[in-house]
Amino acid sequence: MEDVIKQRKLGLIGTILGLLALGIAFFQFFLGPIEKPPEIEEVIAEKTVKIKEAISAKIKGQEYKSTNDEVSFGPDKIIELSTVIIGFLAIVFGVMGFIQKEQWRPSCSAIALGVGAITFQVAVVITAAIIFVFILAIFLGSLGLG
Repeated sequence: MEDVIKQRKLGLIGTILGLLALGIAFFQFFLGPIEKPPEIEEVIAEKTVKIKEAISAKIKGQEYKSTNDEVSFGPDKIIELSTVIIGFLAIVFGVMGFIQKEQWRPSCSAIALGVGAITFQVAVVITAAIIFVFILAIFLGSLGLG
């Protein structure tokens, strides 16, 4: 039994990491946002104030320096990044298993699971962007602008 584990050590570690990454990706997708996004009214009010300040600075002949909002690393962002990092580690362990001439099944599984976890994260973002574009096109079409 120990010989089998030694022959597949890197591939098995990669497979476990790949399963973990894919599980986290599915968990986050079905759980939804953990951190409550700001209300739309609040965001619009902040942007309106910034636009007003920029216009008043321009009228006065002053240079407006915008205050950049800091990117917050909330729980959702941390989960997304950890999924990609763990998926990448699974790919690395799978490739290292190939280099060490371990059995190919655990290494292939590790690579496939790591790529699957990363692809799932990217696919969700791309799908959301496509849906947003369609909704925007429908909205503009209903206004007679499309």
